[in-house]
Amino acid sequence: MTAPRPHRAAHAPVEAAAELTRLAEGRLDLDAVRTVLQAAGQPKPPPRGTPSGLSEREIEVLRLMTQGLSNREIGGRLFISGRTAEHHVQHIYTKIGASTRAAAAMFAMHHNLVE
Repeated sequence: MTAPRPHRAAHAPVEAAAELTRLAEGRLDLDAVRTVLQAAGQPKPPPRGTPSGLSEREIEVLRLMTQGLSNREIGGRLFISGRTAEHHVQHIYTKIGASTRAAAAMFAMHHNLVE
């Protein structure tokens, strides 16, 4: 981003860091962005807040929910019991104000939580 391109001028290092930080909000891996910024001598971005206060584990569960997996299948993928996955699903519903998997999937898409 700090090198000129045919379609745009070079960004100043501070501007490039700000743009990378902005892209880390749901599009780029925050740890990768932090590593790149550190290597470039820029300050690391602050930890990202998650939509509706979801934990990282709840975001993992939500992503699997959007793929149509059952609680048992989610548990198998995350090496937790199906009952624990069900608890995560219920907490997600409470936090995002949804009561169906379709509504949860819409929430995930709206907040760029699905790939």
